[in-house]
Amino acid sequence: MGQPVDPVYFTAFNTVPELFDAIEDAIARNAYRLDAKYDRKLGYPTEITIDYSAQQADEGQYISIQNLEVIR
Repeated sequence: MGQPVDPVYFTAFNTVPELFDAIEDAIARNAYRLDAKYDRKLGYPTEITIDYSAQQADEGQYISIQNLEVIR
């Protein structure tokens, strides 16, 4: 707890644009469920839940972004 997460877990979503790409892909693929919450100040996704099929178990994705820092 309180330690940085191994970067290997972020290879698919290591930038904010890739988070938005995941949301757009879920919309384009007509995902069974798509829930997204956004940071009120900066507008980036803070939580994304995607379930592509109601028929398949364990194929969904849950992404939670916390303590994001702006790099200038």
